[in-house]
Amino acid sequence: MKESIKFLPISLFGSVMGLCGFSVGMKHYAHVIENDGFKSIVMGLGVLLEVLAFVSFIALCVAYIAKMVMFFENVKAEWKNPVTKSFFGTFFIAILLLPLLIADYSLTLARIVWSIGAIGMACFAVYVVSTWIMNAHEVAHNTPAWIVPVVGTLDIPLAAWLFKDSVEIHYFSIAALSVGLFFAVPLVTLILSRIIFFQKLPEKLMPTLMILIAPFAVGFLAYHSQFPTVDNFSLGLYFIGIFVFLAVSGQLLNLSKCCVFRVSWWAVSFPLAALFNATVALAGSPLSQNTWLFSALAVVMFVICVVIFIWLVYRSASGILQGELANLA
Repeated sequence: MKESIKFLPISLFGSVMGLCGFSVGMKHYAHVIENDGFKSIVMGLGVLLEVLAFVSFIALCVAYIAKMVMFFENVKAEWKNPVTKSFFGTFFIAILLLPLLIADYSLTLARIVWSIGAIGMACFAVYVVSTWIMNAHEVAHNTPAWIVPVVGTLDIPLAAWLFKDSVEIHYFSIAALSVGLFFAVPLVTLILSRIIFFQKLPEKLMPTLMILIAPFAVGFLAYHSQFPTVDNFSLGLYFIGIFVFLAVSGQLLNLSKCCVFRVSWWAVSFPLAALFNATVALAGSPLSQNTWLFSALAVVMFVICVVIFIWLVYRSASGILQGELANLA
């Protein structure tokens, strides 16, 4: 167990992000479904994923604190590494998403947790951008994980409705939305430039290509949270997310061929969950009254997400129980 903690990567908090996102999506999808039997199944899955999200977050916090105490040099190495440093943002994003689940039980606690996550995410984003500006980096350092620290600010508005009467929180959410969308464009461009013209990603980071979906899927959700009416701009963000998903989905089909299972495969979960949530939001909007498109897409995304999440949970749990964490990191 001690050796497993030594190799526990901060990026594993991405699993909490995925579990939270899919749990929220399931609950929202249950309200869109008309069949009572299927509705109950989907709601039940949402509750199960919610429990897994809470348990996973608590377990990871305890384990990573233990790692900081027993193997501080390993934590320090993760922080100094220009590639893995970005994954520390997954911790703050997980804190930002948990209030979406906590709000059903305690509005006050949800507000406290969101405030911690929002402040932490904003400070981390400023710090990371500062290091990018102040220090020279190699092309190899530029990976899809670079999207996490800054574009992660798009997750701030998702639970801002907890403070619906606060003008200050509204302005803060708009600022977070603006920063996230602004930095999404150059970061995605830089990442694609590296992959297309310079060098491919190493095998263990190939699954992180799915992170390229996040700026557009989460961007849609963040924009929709502040401007509930679906307009052409939000639709544009959604369809770009669908396009990127189709462009990199071949990676999903070839994961077992391109590389052995690693924790980085959890990078697939949250972008898919975000795209599922965006699809469900459209399926439940007035737009769906005039077309079957979004309802059909919701079913497709539901099936894909269920299969992917079951496999990720099973493979991660079996690997950790068998003491393979050193090989999975």
